[in-house]
Amino acid sequence: MSDRLTPKQEKFVNALVSGMSQREAYLSAYNVQRMKPESIDVAACRVLKVPKVSLRHDELMAEAAKAACWTRERAIRDLLEVRDIALGHIRQTREMRAHFDANLKRDLADLPANAVKLVVSSTAELNKLCNLYDGADGDGGKVVIVDNIPRPEDG
Repeated sequence: MSDRLTPKQEKFVNALVSGMSQREAYLSAYNVQRMKPESIDVAACRVLKVPKVSLRHDELMAEAAKAACWTRERAIRDLLEVRDIALGHIRQTREMRAHFDANLKRDLADLPANAVKLVVSSTAELNKLCNLYDGADGDGGKVVIVDNIPRPEDG
């Protein structure tokens, strides 16, 4: 017995891994013109129980899980980069303003609004990706970004 899958079995497994149900995967891989829906379900289950098919399915699912982890790691790296750039912009703005005004108040109203939003939103997304929200504070893990921070001179 060969360890290789038939082209139809390989198509079936790939369809399953892509997110299709067993029925949808079977429909995409096999000729089902004369089959009843119940028969399709039984046949799909039977194909997946073939040892070499289930092994291939497990193998592809493990590869997909590994790829998803890489995507998560890349998202974290990218968000950290965005956050670092925004923080750098905030620091640069503070230094520039402090150079011209020695009495500069150091509060959020004196910072570039878009940079502050980027820091807050990227930090929130990083917290979500790292599962740091537990919803215990009653907000369900939602973060509200306020973009109309009043300046002291506005009263």
